[in-house]
Amino acid sequence: MTERVETSLSTDDDYIIFQAGLKRLSGVDLAYYKRRQMERRTRTFALRQGVEGDLTEYLALLKRDPEQLELFLDRMTINVSQLWRNPEHFRTLENKILPELAKSVRHGQPLQVWSAGCSYGAEAYTLGAIFLEYRDLFSRPPKIIGSDIDPRMIERAREGWFSADDARTASPHMLTKYFEKTDGGWRANEQLRRLVNFKVENLFEAEVSELDLILCRNVAIYFTGDARTELHQIFSDALNPGGFLMIGATEVVASPRDVGLDRAFPFSYRRVDR
Repeated sequence: MTERVETSLSTDDDYIIFQAGLKRLSGVDLAYYKRRQMERRTRTFALRQGVEGDLTEYLALLKRDPEQLELFLDRMTINVSQLWRNPEHFRTLENKILPELAKSVRHGQPLQVWSAGCSYGAEAYTLGAIFLEYRDLFSRPPKIIGSDIDPRMIERAREGWFSADDARTASPHMLTKYFEKTDGGWRANEQLRRLVNFKVENLFEAEVSELDLILCRNVAIYFTGDARTELHQIFSDALNPGGFLMIGATEVVASPRDVGLDRAFPFSYRRVDR
């Protein structure tokens, strides 16, 4: 497990006090994030909100003003999403990973898929559309879960609506087949929305197991090295042997064998038997 600083209100480190208070207030644990980067962003944003004292004053403001808390969470949590973001990742999924999963999935069992840190759901719906397109490879529809720590993002994800900018890298064929043009953007059609379920969940406290595919892209890059290793171990433990983990293009799994993974394809690792 990642070693995090135990917090006491007697400490003179106002960032640590703020960190503990924010976790109690919102569930967001800044201890997993790189301190220098996150502390600088926090202090800068607090100053912009007119708080010139230490961060305990800013924490008091967040406690008494829900709008300020929402502003802070919008600024600090990473809520970037896009349909078919990094299209080359999904080509690897279609051309390499799906055929492998089709051979290894247990007969008659649905594929178990997790979009971890899904923000407002673009990745999860992209996965759903791809599985619908390749449904003939599998005997049953997959079970796709999207999770995020931010309840506001999960509420939005359940709506399945995306702006034209969110859809800018989507295949026109797939977009028109599985989404409906509406309100200046696109909404996942009913068939696609039924395929994907969303829940609020902290990645480090997730109760998941027997998964065949996990996508967690461009999330762990903001974490400390220890936190990334802990998260990759959680993912490996949750995968069935032969299951796949897909990460972001700028990410790597440090010492993959130590957490039970092996490099398979670009951006992708396979769970090995242990």
